[in-house]
Amino acid sequence: TRNVLRIGVDYFQVLSMFHATKVNWPLEISIFLKYFQLFQMDIDLIGPECTLRSVVTYETKFYFKVALPLIGGAFLSVVYSSIVFFSRIKQCAKKRTAVLADKPVRPPSMYVSTIVSVTTTMMYFLYLNVCRAAFDILNCQDTLPPTGTLYMVSEPLEECYKPGGLQTRLLPYAYLVL
Repeated sequence: TRNVLRIGVDYFQVLSMFHATKVNWPLEISIFLKYFQLFQMDIDLIGPECTLRSVVTYETKFYFKVALPLIGGAFLSVVYSSIVFFSRIKQCAKKRTAVLADKPVRPPSMYVSTIVSVTTTMMYFLYLNVCRAAFDILNCQDTLPPTGTLYMVSEPLEECYKPGGLQTRLLPYAYLVL
């Protein structure tokens, strides 16, 4: 059943990308496509840079988007490690009082496989956002009328390939992500 859900979410993510195109969709279809943005799981939908301007910048948002599946995996690792730790303590306490456990304790390898599986699923659901964040760094466009200076499409005030600029700082990480 999880694979069926994966296919459905993936399909809705692709449909939501149609809403972002510059196509003049009929009103009924446009409204329909807008609701599929909920399946994108994109941080840009909530606009954190509007509320937390000093903390959330384009750069920090890029790092967060790229690292989100790994952050989720690390969080799961901490949760499952604490479950294993406390179950071992509970098992040792029961052995000291000579009370046999009703059910066997799951081996840590089962927790590891669960962590890897859920982290992989998160990466599967978030790969569109991660790839789009990386491609946004590479997406530069000239002005109208052309001046020969390229600017980032996602951050229009940032000049591309400017030494020390935002795009130049994030370029190696974008290549690494891709």
